[in-house]
Amino acid sequence: MTGGRTYGTSAGRFAVLIPVYNHAAGIVSVIERVLALNLPVWVVDDGSTDGTAEGLVRFGEVTVLRHEETRAWLDRARRDLHAARLLIAGDVNAEALFHCQQAVEKALKAFLTFHGGVFGKTHDLGDLGQCITVQDFVGVIEGPRTAHVQVQQVM
Repeated sequence: MTGGRTYGTSAGRFAVLIPVYNHAAGIVSVIERVLALNLPVWVVDDGSTDGTAEGLVRFGEVTVLRHEETRAWLDRARRDLHAARLLIAGDVNAEALFHCQQAVEKALKAFLTFHGGVFGKTHDLGDLGQCITVQDFVGVIEGPRTAHVQVQQVM
């Protein structure tokens, strides 16, 4: 149980990580839809200046992380997602999937950077996942929100 919510059979195995920067116009509806998945939700707000953080305050069960230094990684992740969207417009192909993988990689690197995590030069999501430990959350999250992370490589 995290933040008063009971998570389904996926508890401890899955979470939703949402990188945001100046998304006040749409983040509330996204969070509402994601909460319906009954999974832990983490929002990495990279210093929004448009009221994004204020819109997230009403969601006590959402863990919000803010950090300026993650901006470079999150910007790269957004660029990769944009490239994937453009490529997928015609048809799903290997290049579009590559950009999707790159976006996840960069979001993980933003998360690790935020927590002072150490990671080598890698594009392997499994290797990056192994860098995430429960200790990444100790002392960062206070109050009723507690994080449990279990990394599992998907084949």
